[in-house]
Amino acid sequence: MLSYYERNVDYLELTLGTIPTSEAVAFDFGAHIVPHLIKGATENKAVYSFNDGDASIHLAKVTLSEEKRFVTLLFHYADKSISDPAFKSLDTGEVRTEKKSKEKNEGIAVSAHLVIDLDNALGQKNSCYFALLELVPHLSKSLLSRALNYFFNKALTGAKYNNPKTQKKVRPSFNFDSLTCTDLADGLKERRLTALTFVSKILEDDMDENELTPTEQRVSFAVGDNVRGEMAYNLLHRASKKAKKQGYTTLKVNYEDVYSGNRTGTFDRLDEESLDRAVGVFAKRGKLYCEAQLNQCQKSIHIELSNKMVALLVKERGQKDVVSDTTETVQTSHLLTDQA
Repeated sequence: MLSYYERNVDYLELTLGTIPTSEAVAFDFGAHIVPHLIKGATENKAVYSFNDGDASIHLAKVTLSEEKRFVTLLFHYADKSISDPAFKSLDTGEVRTEKKSKEKNEGIAVSAHLVIDLDNALGQKNSCYFALLELVPHLSKSLLSRALNYFFNKALTGAKYNNPKTQKKVRPSFNFDSLTCTDLADGLKERRLTALTFVSKILEDDMDENELTPTEQRVSFAVGDNVRGEMAYNLLHRASKKAKKQGYTTLKVNYEDVYSGNRTGTFDRLDEESLDRAVGVFAKRGKLYCEAQLNQCQKSIHIELSNKMVALLVKERGQKDVVSDTTETVQTSHLLTDQA
């Protein structure tokens, strides 16, 4: 259930690729993507239907900030297969169910704001952008990737390009990855470890069963409620050192996130440096509070929420140092031409 006045947000990196992948073209989100999204939303053509037509994602609104450094996209998700909402009187206990209209082909709906920093993430060669996604039920980053890829493949006319070097037609691809905490100590600041699971590959088979192929063995430990911060940091290092000596190679951690409940992360190596770096283990999230009421499905962009998401991105831009990719790409904006 969603609150009237607060939202959790996911920190993301949006990477623009090229289809086909052999055509190494660097798309610019502001120059090449935003105009088509604005046109698609205005003409009500940016719609992705799936699950045999029972669900859809609709790009409802697109707005640019005054200085055109940020773009806010408002997505609607609707699903006919979700059960009708129910309401219960807190006084009498009476329950009421609100039916969806079959005649109007209605589905239960939620909206999510996606705000993108249009400055290529600190000058990377590849097209990578910081973004924030409002967290709502059902509308995940992977589903948004599918929708955006569909828009530029099927739904939006004029959204294909020629690579001037090869004269082959290309189109952008979209992929979201979670932005993670900078290191282990940072990751444990607002998270509590609940369990550690060490994993090792099985090299010998003593079961003598032809139908069984051994793959791995695990040992799991519950973590005490009071183990937090520096204590959790030291415990993880001590346990990993012992596990490594016993032949374990991987660590899976369960933790409670103050923003999003129980989550899981994986350390692929158990050496001290890999543990401290904690690459990709703790997804970065935040919480925003608004004075103006937030609806479950916003008809228009919530200005206060959008502005606060922009403020978080401005802060994030000053904290991240992104390593450049050395892949050779066709990069200048005039090299891409629209194709009907």
